[in-house]
Amino acid sequence: MTENRRPYKRSMKNFLIMKELQLKFAVTIILLLLVMFGFFTLQTSATLKMIYDQGVTVEAGEKIQYFQMTFGGVYLVFILFFSIYLSHRIAGPLYRIEKDLKALSGDGDLTRVFRLRKNDEMQEVAQAINVMLTGLRDRIAGAREEREEALEKIVQLADGLCVDEGSPEEKAKSLESLKAAADDLCDIDDRYFKI
Repeated sequence: MTENRRPYKRSMKNFLIMKELQLKFAVTIILLLLVMFGFFTLQTSATLKMIYDQGVTVEAGEKIQYFQMTFGGVYLVFILFFSIYLSHRIAGPLYRIEKDLKALSGDGDLTRVFRLRKNDEMQEVAQAINVMLTGLRDRIAGAREEREEALEKIVQLADGLCVDEGSPEEKAKSLESLKAAADDLCDIDDRYFKI
């Protein structure tokens, strides 16, 4: 069964799907860039001051080059560590959710609860998975209850057919009821689950 879906069309509102998360990271990156720009401006001022103070000699050029390379290395290390930290804020929870989903698919334990650390991103995703698991548990419990009722009815009807008492019409009626109960049992999965 396929649904009629409109073709996906990109618009500005599609870029901010998880607004709070995306804006938080955008603000963090902008602040980092502003800080880095401030350091770069200070470094450039210091470099220009060195050039004006010492003149442009080979020795001064080497000092300036060393100065620029040193600060470039510091910037690179800072950006590297910050990007690892920032990516860990997303990758860590995603890794944990992936690991828990694989375990869930392996053992089928629907009582599992997805938990992330207090300050981790993706709390809403973990919460949505937990809500889904609760819904599945409820659906399975309902299906199990209906199955037990249907099986009980089938057993009672089968017991009634095994007794030699009753007219052929009554037995035919009981047989029809037995078939209807068996059909109900088969329909339970269709009512509860789309597989």
